[in-house]
Amino acid sequence: MNQARDVDNRVVTAASHASNKVLSVCAGEHPAIARFPVVIQKLLVPEVLAVEERIAEGKDTPEFNEELTCYCSFARRYLLPCRHIFHLNTVTPVLTPEKWDYYVSMFEEGGMEVYESITAVHIAEQPPIPNGGRVESLLEMREIEERLHQQLYAVHEILDERQVPEDKRREVLREWVGHVRVTVASLLLNVEPEEIVERNRPWEL
Repeated sequence: MNQARDVDNRVVTAASHASNKVLSVCAGEHPAIARFPVVIQKLLVPEVLAVEERIAEGKDTPEFNEELTCYCSFARRYLLPCRHIFHLNTVTPVLTPEKWDYYVSMFEEGGMEVYESITAVHIAEQPPIPNGGRVESLLEMREIEERLHQQLYAVHEILDERQVPEDKRREVLREWVGHVRVTVASLLLNVEPEEIVERNRPWEL
């Protein structure tokens, strides 16, 4: 019984620690980070500290849309502000109280379970549904789209690492996206649904 109580006490202490502990870096420039669970604080601290390194290396200040959408692996994986957004924030205060409220609200509503909704969907995990293959085809198409997205994200990261000038970056991205658009439009989007059903294959000509 004593051992059981000891385990229970440690669980309560760990839970309180995870919910209430504040890392020292949060008392500085970004006190809003203290509103996150400590495990999230530990994810954000390296991103904050990386800003000084970016500035020392002479990297350009990133640019983002109003939603602060970044394509780096950290932002895509954790849905949190990354070093690129923190870098921009040193010049333009984009991490407003309202923006922090948005980030924090994800964890207030569902805790760490917020990440369960963004995990990849595997076709094998789907239960069999007698719908003529509709679900399977939609999931396979989604997988293709996701592969294209991942490819584009990787291109962005390589351009960031190589510090490619903005004009060259735009040229590379414009050419690739244009190639994808032309390829899909010319070979697939102009195919009539009736031709697909009748197994006519104009895209193979």
